[in-house]
Amino acid sequence: MWGTGGYANGNGFRSSNNGGFFIINDADPQYRGAFEQVIDGLIPGNQYELSFEYAYAHEAPAGGNTWQYIYGNFGSDHFQTFTVNLPSHGFDGGPAPADGNGWYTFTETYTATSTSQVLRFVANGGPAGLPPMALVDGVSLKDVTPTPGPLPVIGVAATLAWSRGLRRRIKRSVMS
Repeated sequence: MWGTGGYANGNGFRSSNNGGFFIINDADPQYRGAFEQVIDGLIPGNQYELSFEYAYAHEAPAGGNTWQYIYGNFGSDHFQTFTVNLPSHGFDGGPAPADGNGWYTFTETYTATSTSQVLRFVANGGPAGLPPMALVDGVSLKDVTPTPGPLPVIGVAATLAWSRGLRRRIKRSVMS
């Protein structure tokens, strides 16, 4: 990959915030494939936040301008990153923060429709023959369903107390 190892070229390649290992997916339509995982233990109706870091690069030693994006799905919900046009031998992980690390971050919330759903990622790009590559790291899926606070419980308790008092008053007025 341009920017690393024997192909270091000053194109700005940097690690994601997770550092170390990441998945590279060939975005060339002739060779691309999906990577996916079945997620079990979901609660239908609960909301789940999908988050991941991503960047774009070229396979070395190939060259040429490319375009690419990542798309996929979580169950029946679909997602897509924006399209990036990458110059020959380039790298694009978004604006570099002060520490020089970090890539683009994708975050969206979805509602589970089943106890088991597939999370799938696919890279798309072109032109064919100029291996545009999508890099993905730090995939996270967490339940962000809001839980009711104490206020509804207090409201129910107050309603019960009020109705109990009302019943007593009705009973007294009937007996009098």
